[in-house]
Amino acid sequence: MNYYFLMASLPMLAFNTPPAIAEDAFLERCREQLAPPDLATLLDLWERDGGGADHPFTRGWRNLDAQVRNAVARERGQRSGRDPQAYLRSAEGLDVRVRTRVQEAFSRPTPLEREQELERLRWALADELAGLDPFALDAVLAYALKLKSAWLWARLDAQAGRRRVEEYVSQAGSAVEGQWK
Repeated sequence: MNYYFLMASLPMLAFNTPPAIAEDAFLERCREQLAPPDLATLLDLWERDGGGADHPFTRGWRNLDAQVRNAVARERGQRSGRDPQAYLRSAEGLDVRVRTRVQEAFSRPTPLEREQELERLRWALADELAGLDPFALDAVLAYALKLKSAWLWARLDAQAGRRRVEEYVSQAGSAVEGQWK
């Protein structure tokens, strides 16, 4: 099934730019336009990262996401000297591009740049899974993944982050002081 009206009515998304559509507005449009089984797939992807849907797109997404997470676990394990085995997820095959892009992300100078690069990788994987038809369900699902990501990044606040770090450091400092008394 094609969703010409829905996809044509959605604003373009750009990485690291707040989206021009609210999450609830997007979901409402999807409720109005998608066939019930397609809506169920989208909602499962939105709420559970596709964990309950048995659709080729969601299966592909879960597999690629597992490969990204596994590559991240391996990089972190290598850097910390820990065995990443306990953190690895089941995945079919190995996309060498995923492993290479994760390694490139870990070469970034700051944690923020590393996370941004990992998120760019996820956007590229979602686009790849969307296929060539910009009005197919797979394109809607890829848009949903990217929109969810865009809103997550838009909600990040440097000042709030600093406050949380300061609170954590303060709490950790208090705990250490308590041990020495």
